[in-house]
Amino acid sequence: MIKNNFLLIEIIVEELPSIYVCKLQNNFSKIKKKKLNSSLFIYSNIEFYVSLRRISFIISNVKYKNELYLLNIDEEKSFTDICTFVKNFLLFFLTKLVKDFVLFKWGDFNFKFLRPMKNIIILFNDKLIDLNIFNLISTDISYGNKFIGCPRVIINHVQNYVSYLYDYGKIILSFNDRKNKIIRFLKVLSLRKKYIFRYSDLFLNMISSMVEYPVFIISKFSSKFLFIPRKLLLYVIEDLYKCFPIFDNKCNLTNYFLIVSEVNEHVFLDVKFNYRRNIEYKLFNINNLYLNDRKISLFSYLLKLKNIVFYDNLGTLYDKVRRLKILSMKVFKLLNKEYDFNILNRSISLIKCDLVTSLCKEYMNFKGIIGMYYALLDKELLDISLIIKEHYYPRNFNDIMPSSFYGKVISLCDKLDTVVGLLLGNFYLYDKNHIFEYKLKNSNDLYGIKKLSSIILKIILFNKFDLNLFFLVKFSVFLFKIMFKKNKYKFDYFNYIFNFFYKRLFNYFIRLGYEKNIVNSFMNLNIFNILDINNRIIFINKIKNSNKFFSLLNISKRIKNILYKKSKFILLKDNFNILYLKKKEEIILYNYLFILNKKIKQYYLDLNCGELINFMLLSLNKVENFFDNVKINSNNDLLRNNRLCLLSYLDKLFLKFIDFSVFYK
Repeated sequence: MIKNNFLLIEIIVEELPSIYVCKLQNNFSKIKKKKLNSSLFIYSNIEFYVSLRRISFIISNVKYKNELYLLNIDEEKSFTDICTFVKNFLLFFLTKLVKDFVLFKWGDFNFKFLRPMKNIIILFNDKLIDLNIFNLISTDISYGNKFIGCPRVIINHVQNYVSYLYDYGKIILSFNDRKNKIIRFLKVLSLRKKYIFRYSDLFLNMISSMVEYPVFIISKFSSKFLFIPRKLLLYVIEDLYKCFPIFDNKCNLTNYFLIVSEVNEHVFLDVKFNYRRNIEYKLFNINNLYLNDRKISLFSYLLKLKNIVFYDNLGTLYDKVRRLKILSMKVFKLLNKEYDFNILNRSISLIKCDLVTSLCKEYMNFKGIIGMYYALLDKELLDISLIIKEHYYPRNFNDIMPSSFYGKVISLCDKLDTVVGLLLGNFYLYDKNHIFEYKLKNSNDLYGIKKLSSIILKIILFNKFDLNLFFLVKFSVFLFKIMFKKNKYKFDYFNYIFNFFYKRLFNYFIRLGYEKNIVNSFMNLNIFNILDINNRIIFINKIKNSNKFFSLLNISKRIKNILYKKSKFILLKDNFNILYLKKKEEIILYNYLFILNKKIKQYYLDLNCGELINFMLLSLNKVENFFDNVKINSNNDLLRNNRLCLLSYLDKLFLKFIDFSVFYK
């Protein structure tokens, strides 16, 4: 019986960041099914291990493609072949694993990698393959955990690699095994101590990537710091010190936390003390900043916004607050929604005040949260406090929306004012040679403008705000104009700004997965009501493959062809004369067009796509009867022109709803 052959390749590197470990694991999952196209060898499976200090491959059942040859590395041919295979394998898989990373050249070797390579093992079953690769000479010695394991572990066979490192080196090679060990411990602790652990999968993956052999220590900080806002406490425990916060059975945050490390049991007390000291020191600083901020109320910081510049020659954050009040009231009016002026005015006055507090300057990630907390301490209304926090939502395309209607409107206005201000300022500075337009097109996202504009569109569509984009952008530009009319800005870049938003709207629908021709069929019509465009796209996307849609498409195409061939005739509505309608079919079609025009006007009020399309389908029989029984190319010039005007009018009515021409092949 022929035994299975195993090939081990282990690369010891300087410590990898946890995010690298997670990303390498995910990248291998994507390329696992890909195989090296070797002209000599085949293999059945690859096991991949990545941890803080090593990257390993175990390749199973390696053999010659030609079964007449046996793989025996004691022979010169087999040794040479397997060395070539190892080099090609490493170059192939390492290149694919790190293709999304920023790589660096280490030492004199030309191969770029994440971190410097320290050691390499290449074993074929129990035989060491003596090979010089990446300026390293292969060996059979691996390194154990530098804190709790044997410093060196000799690997005598590939099949013993995982067990020897676990038993002697205190290394858990498998990422999933490390992750599962942490999960099991959290579950046991929850049962024994009645603790509750709340964590994201992303956080768990990060902790699993930071250690090679998890060791668990419970510590605590002084309970006097529990008054600090929960978000800030979690930030210190999770983000700064990478520990698991512990909650009681009522989901209240306690002063206990769980450390996951890889330390010897003799230094447990030192580790507990150091973590407690460092966390308490950070919380002490937060407490001092908090006490300094609370010497005055949150509203008292409003005038200090005059010291923070919004943009060059476009005023301060205080001016931005003034614009937001006017813009928000205008949006409420456009939406026909009633609002409490006191709540709106007070909310907008406070939403940026926390930006000048000491605590927010130190922890800018918590802007809004700190403002909400201070507003509650000042006994502001709960609704106002929530608006202060939520007006930053959504912070990205997949984030949650503000919970209140006030929050949604203020969030929309805040982001719109920011984007318009940035565009206005940069178009002025660079417009002479269209440099800024070029930068917008070719940069990843200059100033985050593209991201913010996509979020603005999402707010409008998600909340079904019936708003005219053209008017909204124009009014925002107008506010800058009246506020800074004495400045050097000319404020004549409205078309640039609006076109930017319109392009982002197109990209927004493409990102949602709609076909380009469907999106273009409405964007070509220069419709400015975003909700209207969205409704049309959704409806047409549903019926795009139906017989009814193809029938309408064919009718439109036939009309276009006739009008194109007869383009030498003047087809203006003024040329049409009802007295020249001689046949019953053209009279019926005219009456239908008269009603269709009313239906389209009604559509702009209720945005009911289904009802309008169904009525447009009634034109099929009427148009076909018209073509069958009415001679368009009449010898009488007046009759011919009148009938062409009738078809032209139908084509224009179609164009009020959809541009069928983008679907023509």
